[in-house]
Amino acid sequence: MFVPDNDVSLLVSSILLTSISTIVVFTRLYTRVLVIKNPGADDWLMAIAVCASMSFMVVAIYLVRYGLGASFGSIPPENLEKFFHGYWATVPLYNLGLICCKLSIVCQYRRGVSRLTEASACVTSVIRLISLIPASVPNNEVDTSLSGVDAAMWSGIEVNAAITCASLPTLKPMFDRLFQTSSISHNNAECRTSGTDEQSQSRNCSVFHIGRHFVCTKIMEWKNAHSNLKRITSHPEVGLTNCLGVDDLEVASRQEQAHETV
Repeated sequence: MFVPDNDVSLLVSSILLTSISTIVVFTRLYTRVLVIKNPGADDWLMAIAVCASMSFMVVAIYLVRYGLGASFGSIPPENLEKFFHGYWATVPLYNLGLICCKLSIVCQYRRGVSRLTEASACVTSVIRLISLIPASVPNNEVDTSLSGVDAAMWSGIEVNAAITCASLPTLKPMFDRLFQTSSISHNNAECRTSGTDEQSQSRNCSVFHIGRHFVCTKIMEWKNAHSNLKRITSHPEVGLTNCLGVDDLEVASRQEQAHETV
């Protein structure tokens, strides 16, 4: 299917922004229903709004398929009826999505809502109204199919921007819990690492003390051996027998007995 150049921006913005708003709303419902277990009317109204936005995206793709963005005169006669049906369907879907989104924001005031939400929705609404001027002014020279591209694109942007901006503040409890869980896991990991380090230090100290005792023992043995060697050198008879554990007096007695025998 050939897609006119001016339809590319419509398709990209519709698919991208509708996907983002859908993910945000599903995350919102998960947070309210499963995390804090406190869903409200604002959540269900926003769910209806995002369903209307997804339907609007489908109709926009349908319109491109049957002539939106091409010159009105180039649309085949057999496609005109489908084209007008799709063109008409965009109006209630747009209104449904925007009304449910605004009602959700009103209900959300009871929980608290950021002023940035209103500001973002107002900016896109103003841009959309400007894009509707060429298509709404009676003029035989205005091509409805060509001028309808900007109107459809900004209508989708307005609804999706309002849905996303109104839903983002509701995700705070989920992110707080995620960060809290991440912090606890990090602290536990640090504790385990600290415990392991302490055990390693304890083992290292034990090895050090054992090694030091071994070295000291060997030094003492070497000193004793050196001392005995000096005694043997200076007093051969006494020194050697002392090394063998014989008392000096016993040695002297044996020497006297040997002289008497001779």
